[in-house]
Formats: sequence, structure tokens, C-alpha cells
Amino acid sequence: MKGSGPEQLVRQRQVVSILQKALDEPALEVVVEAAESLGTLGVPEAGPVLTVLLRHPSQSVRQTAALALERVADPGIVDGLIEALDDPLSTIRFSLVGALGHAAGDGRNLGQPQRLRLLARLEGVLAHDADPGVRSRAATVLGECGPSGILPTLWRRVVAGEDVRVQEKAWAAIIEILCRTGNLDLLQQWDRILIEAGQGPRRLQLLNEVSARWQKREDLKKAVATVRETLVQAQLEQGKWVAAFPLIREMLTLPASDADQEKSLHWLLTVGQQALKEGNRPEALHAAQEAQPHLVRKPNLAAEFEKLERSAKEP
Repeated sequence: MKGSGPEQLVRQRQVVSILQKALDEPALEVVVEAAESLGTLGVPEAGPVLTVLLRHPSQSVRQTAALALERVADPGIVDGLIEALDDPLSTIRFSLVGALGHAAGDGRNLGQPQRLRLLARLEGVLAHDADPGVRSRAATVLGECGPSGILPTLWRRVVAGEDVRVQEKAWAAIIEILCRTGNLDLLQQWDRILIEAGQGPRRLQLLNEVSARWQKREDLKKAVATVRETLVQAQLEQGKWVAAFPLIREMLTLPASDADQEKSLHWLLTVGQQALKEGNRPEALHAAQEAQPHLVRKPNLAAEFEKLERSAKEP
């Protein structure tokens, strides 16, 4: 029944009309089946019809309508979905938050007043809903459509005495927003927040994800270089030399100023020293050998790498 041709659209509207009449049947199983069919149909016209069912006295009808709306909700019914978020059944609220996410998308198709209402309501759900699953889903949707101004709200859920599911979804939402905004200054601000909060593993996760996703964007190529440098520093600070090693080798192959190349060589030396400290002599030697082509006119660093190589070769 799906399609976009003129004849198909007419047929879809006819089916919606038939199913809408079935919703008035006294038998609940008929109403539930009609609601499911509206969701399967997947056309925008089904949204307003299903939204009316969110006020139905039967929980099973409301649940079926909410599930169907996860597939067909659009910006035109956002206000109706928001009003229904007070449903006493957590599984219905869970589906309604998902429907709001489907309707909002990345938020660009919503008018400013509507978007602000949506964000405010989702913030309230994230902070106060009794069910952690619903709170988790609210965090995910905020990550998909929320602006950078929502980051402090999400961060409070990460560091609060929250359900682990909520913490992880809120953290994933923070990563999503920072990746999407492409704002280097904002990323560096949150990098400092993570340092101050002693969140080393999350800091690495953020920098890795941002580096991978920004690298795919032509407008962020220059910013990626800064992100990768910050990532290498963070990895070495946490003793993650195995992860840092390939990044540093790649940096040494790229055109760079003397100062930048020397910085990369210092990082490579740290890799070798950390490998040696862990008893991994082959990788320490590997680091020393990788440095050799880049040590011309760098006597001090050359001496340090010679020392590293001798130590790595000791029996």
C-alpha cells in the first residue's frame, strides 16, 4: 500500500478513512487491529487519527496507538504527543518519546516555539519520569534534536546518582550533539570539563568519536588535526600508548612545521618509553626505529631515541 503515485495516494487515503471508522467499533480487538494497521500503513494521514486514540480509556488501545506513532509521527502532531506524555503507563510513555523523536528528526523541521516546547518537555521527562527506560529514551531523543545548550542538562544526568542506562544514554547524547555541531571551541570546552571531572575513559571515547566523524566532513578537516593531537595527548596521559602509536606514525608522514614534527617525535618517544616500562621491548624498539628518518638536525632527540633503542635491545 506504500507509494507516492497519485493513484496510490488516493488509495491510502481511502484505507485511512476505512480504518478510522473501525476505531469507533465497540470491540477493543477491532480498534487495536485498526490502530496497528494505521501504523503499518506508514502515511502521514494516520498520525492525527492515532493521536486521538492516545486519550482512549483502554491501555491496550493507547499502547498500540503509541507504538504505531513511532512509525508515522510528524511535526504536525508534536503538540498532541506532548500532551499525552502524562500517561500512567511507562511503556506508553516510552513509545511516545520515540514518536516525538520520529516527528522531530534533527529538529530543523519544527518551528521555534514548537521546538522549545518539545525540548522543555523532554528535559522534564529526563529529570523526573519515574521509569529509567523512559528517561533513557528522552536522553536519546534530546541527543538527536537538541542544541548545544542542552549539554549541561544531559551532563547532570551523567554525573548524578542515576540509573546506569540513563547515564550512558545521556553521555551518548552529549557525544552526538558535539559531533553534530562541528564546533571545535565547544569540544575543547567539554574536554576541559571532562579533565576536571576526572573522566579519563569518557574523554577518550569522546575524542575518538569526534575524530572519526569529523574526518568525514570536508569543512572540518583542519579541526580534525587539532582533535587528533588532543586525542594523542589524552591517550599518552592515560598510558594508552598502543592506541596512540599508529596516530603518531601517521602524523609523522604528513607535511608539518619543524615545531609540529618535533612535538610528534616527543610523543613517539613517550610511546617507546611506555612500551619499555610495560616490558614490551619489540614495540619500544619499533618506536625508536620509526623515529630515525625524522631525526636529522635534532641531536637531542636523536640521543634520547638511541638510549631507548639500547634499552630495548638489552637482554
